[in-house]
Amino acid sequence: MIKVLALLLLMLACSCSTILNSRVQKIEIVTYPNGATVLVNNKEMGKTPIKIILKKGQDYYISINKAGYEPFGFKTQKEISTSYYLNFHPTIFGLWGSLLDLSNGTAYNILPYEVEAYLIETKVTK
Repeated sequence: MIKVLALLLLMLACSCSTILNSRVQKIEIVTYPNGATVLVNNKEMGKTPIKIILKKGQDYYISINKAGYEPFGFKTQKEISTSYYLNFHPTIFGLWGSLLDLSNGTAYNILPYEVEAYLIETKVTK
């Protein structure tokens, strides 16, 4: 029984990103001027400046809108977290940890970590 528990603990300890990282990430968005509306995948999150929390391991489209200014938008990117690479050791548990970290999103970071956007005024033609 003790050997089984020790084996289970060893397997769980090998998922380094799950232990070291959160499943969510905070991204700060600041605009000049302030007060722009931030949407994530077309869902309104609030006005700038704002810190939004996103679940890792997913793709997002972030758009920033303010009346009288050009709309601004971008797609986030995923990068592999450095702690994910700690899973690569020559045992079956390294594979277990890698699969666990990939499945729950902790193997990834979301880029960019922060956004600073200078909004461009819309030109009115007469």
